[in-house]
Amino acid sequence: MNQDKYNIKYFEKNGIKIEYLLEGDEQNDTIIFMHSMSANIKQFMPHVKYFTKEYRVLCMSYRGHGNSFSPKSLESYALSEFASDVKMLVDDLGIKSFHYVGNSFGGLIGYELLKLHPQYFKSMTTLGTPIEVPLSRLTAFLFALYMVKMLSLCKFNIFRKLISNIAAISEENRNFLYEEILNNVNLKTTFYSEINLYEHSYINLLQNVSFPFLIIMPEFDTIINFILKNDLKSISNKPNIQIKELKNAGHIANLDAPDELNKIISDFLNNINKQIK
Repeated sequence: MNQDKYNIKYFEKNGIKIEYLLEGDEQNDTIIFMHSMSANIKQFMPHVKYFTKEYRVLCMSYRGHGNSFSPKSLESYALSEFASDVKMLVDDLGIKSFHYVGNSFGGLIGYELLKLHPQYFKSMTTLGTPIEVPLSRLTAFLFALYMVKMLSLCKFNIFRKLISNIAAISEENRNFLYEEILNNVNLKTTFYSEINLYEHSYINLLQNVSFPFLIIMPEFDTIINFILKNDLKSISNKPNIQIKELKNAGHIANLDAPDELNKIISDFLNNINKQIK
């Protein structure tokens, strides 16, 4: 995957070390792009150049991802801990508000951050993210075991290639999965993060949100779309929440259809700016 060169920096405080990049004019509104589980800061780098024409762009690698720190305890991988890292980083950077874009697990971190600190949000966009994770604690544990077992096979090139071909639509995305994600999976992070994904629901949160909200459903993200269709019935009466389909894209949708995603998000943000003016 082609990547422009950016200045990667590190936020360090109280034993926490977070890898991030911040590009664009500080006078512009900030967009935060948040990657999926087991990915890293590189997932949204292809979008930085496009959006820094009008916005300030922040990307980061979560705890246990990329070159960020990896805590040892199970409790350290609760969604609230990931959200706390985001808050500490934006506070340190002096960012008072932002537009939030999260893919999959990045969207769940966004929901948790919104629940705890709604004052930061000017808008929110999710792609490939369920609104509810109704798993029991036991089911989450069993699913975590399954995920780690599957991902452990990625040490073998043939399995890494097979999973990449199944999970991604475009050749560029398959190469990114093969080289950048499946080749560098932190099994402990995946296991602990998945175990903590039980009995989460953000339906009530969304029913009370008044700012602009965009839910993007990638065309071939079959399982998440199936879950979302039921979730969306509970928020169908919310005029501030838009639903958009992203054609020819799977779960890591931004790498399957980057130009189309740029346009969807850009149009969404432009409409917000027009309403403000």
